[in-house]
Amino acid sequence: MGLKLGEAMVKDGLITRDQLRLALERQVVFGGRIDTNIVELGILEGSCGISKPLLRIPAVDPVQLSAVDPQIIACISRELAEKYKIVPFKKERNRLHVAVSDPLSMANEDELRFITGYDLIFYVLTELRLLFALEKYYGIERNLHYISVFTKGKAQEPTKEDIKTELNKV
Repeated sequence: MGLKLGEAMVKDGLITRDQLRLALERQVVFGGRIDTNIVELGILEGSCGISKPLLRIPAVDPVQLSAVDPQIIACISRELAEKYKIVPFKKERNRLHVAVSDPLSMANEDELRFITGYDLIFYVLTELRLLFALEKYYGIERNLHYISVFTKGKAQEPTKEDIKTELNKV
């Protein structure tokens, strides 16, 4: 998906071909999705909804994930949230709105709908923001690689205050 998403961002004028090349090189070394690597390089902000043009799936505004009702979070178990990398943020009758970083990888979408009993409405969110939300609402710790993203320019590990500030941005 990295190349397709990257090419779509170049086509839409969000990044240059050279910036895409740098992000792809970084992805080979450090892993992660292309959108995360672009954010980590400082090319684009983490909340810019860069996946939307390619996927034709609406992007969720990160503000909607800043204070999700615990009853909505409880609609998806911690195990399912971790397995499918999803975070629910809104509920309307039998519809559950969920944020995902890679809707194309939702091969088991029907299984998830069956398990939860909800008609799921998917929205895209950058991988980095989704990982912050999973940590905030489910206690699923991010890999140290992702924790260091928001301490760019600092030589030390993030402090508890740095982490708290970043989680409040979700």
